[in-house]
Amino acid sequence: MSDKYKRDRICDALIVWLVLVCTVFNLYSIGYHTSMFASSGYATGTASNITMTDAVRQELNDMWVENINETVRCIHGEIVNDTYFINALITPNITYATPMQIRWKRCDRNSSYLGTVHTHPSGSCIHSNQDIFQFGVNQQYRYSDSISGVVCGEDRYLFYGHDDNVIEVMG
Repeated sequence: MSDKYKRDRICDALIVWLVLVCTVFNLYSIGYHTSMFASSGYATGTASNITMTDAVRQELNDMWVENINETVRCIHGEIVNDTYFINALITPNITYATPMQIRWKRCDRNSSYLGTVHTHPSGSCIHSNQDIFQFGVNQQYRYSDSISGVVCGEDRYLFYGHDDNVIEVMG
């Protein structure tokens, strides 16, 4: 091999490495800002507040601490005036779980059903493409007020609704 060929390959490798470093840096920055947002306890949805019991907060933390794979809970409670009141998280029948994916039997969608919350072991609170699809399917039916939560760390979670209003998770 000629010296020029070796220099060209080294240059190509450096360019690829630089692009990868920049990409990782950008993804980290997005994740950092999102996790800062999530750790302050905010959500988006049709109501302007989310309130949950101490037991629900503890279960959200337990979901994070106890599982290396994704896990999911069905959110139950009620919407009163401008507030989602979350008073129960129910574990559905989980049929498959890895650190990147989970499958479960549909939640019991009775009158207290508000949506689902699942973990992202990667630590990202951003909805994945699959999350967005699944949440969209939920909202196409009679669950237009449903919420979707992501637990991305201890005391770090983010709830999504069908609009872009940011609402605070209250005590």
